[in-house]
Amino acid sequence: MLLDEFNLTIDFWIKSLDDYDLVQLLKSPGTGSWSMGQLYNHIIGEMLFQAEQIYACAQRNMNVEKSPNDEGKKMLERNDFPDMLIEGPPTNEHVVNPIGKEELIEGINSSKLLINRAYEFAINSPLNGKTEHPGLGFFGADEWLQFCEMHLRHHIRQKSRIDNCLKKDYGR
Repeated sequence: MLLDEFNLTIDFWIKSLDDYDLVQLLKSPGTGSWSMGQLYNHIIGEMLFQAEQIYACAQRNMNVEKSPNDEGKKMLERNDFPDMLIEGPPTNEHVVNPIGKEELIEGINSSKLLINRAYEFAINSPLNGKTEHPGLGFFGADEWLQFCEMHLRHHIRQKSRIDNCLKKDYGR
């Protein structure tokens, strides 16, 4: 079920890439705002990190007694991010625009495959460790996959804001 939800959400992002040309992918809605291309690069980069965490959970039984913190528990119970703008870590300031659309197509498809493989590995592993999320405590493989899908849905709101800007500028 978790993997099905992830695949539905990532497929939305993959299909949505068809709607943009490179000019639109590079257009920023304003100072301090990401372009659609930067948003895609962000979610691709985060999925790579999340896949690493899923694999790590399935390779050792470390931190099994630890849990998500209160905020992490609330988010996982709601199965959603808070409906608000969230300022990410300083590394988010360094998200770059893609060189071309193909880079994003390849990156998002590779990330989907990597998450699927990582989770299949995890569900077949006898080990069930946890790794630390930078702000939400400790997650096991299931929680990392759930968080990954939640993160993708969270950014659909941001995608809509960028789409509205593109609609004004390009009549999309």
